[in-house]
Amino acid sequence: MDISQQRTPREISPTHESGASLTNRLNNSHIYHQTKHDLKNRGIDVGDIKLNLPAMRAAKDASVKSLTGGIESYLFKKNGVDYIKGEASFASPTQINVNLLEGGETQVEAKNVIIATGSEVTPFPGIEIDEKRIVSSTGALDLESVPKKVSAV
Repeated sequence: MDISQQRTPREISPTHESGASLTNRLNNSHIYHQTKHDLKNRGIDVGDIKLNLPAMRAAKDASVKSLTGGIESYLFKKNGVDYIKGEASFASPTQINVNLLEGGETQVEAKNVIIATGSEVTPFPGIEIDEKRIVSSTGALDLESVPKKVSAV
């Protein structure tokens, strides 16, 4: 039996997909900027182009839900993978103790184990990520308005 578990007790979050998702959003922003500002200089007139941030966020959310949902509901089931959400530790090379996300504990015996830790932001020492003024990649994808200035590290 295979099991998949997460290191931290939380649901799969957009964070796991954020790297690719953020790259796609930044690429779309570049295309938006080129269309709005650069094409006219090249002799191409375009109509009114507006950024619809709520629609962009909804598209991101739908994409993440589809990708993560497909893993859980299709790939795992198709391949006989038991998906256990929780914080786990190895008791032996084939025994895993799991503190379940929904509460309680279980111990699982398995020959093959997939450790899916997801991704987490690693802040710089002394800098607090408040998701308002200083945002993570996940927070950047959930901004309610476009900042006038941005610095990316």
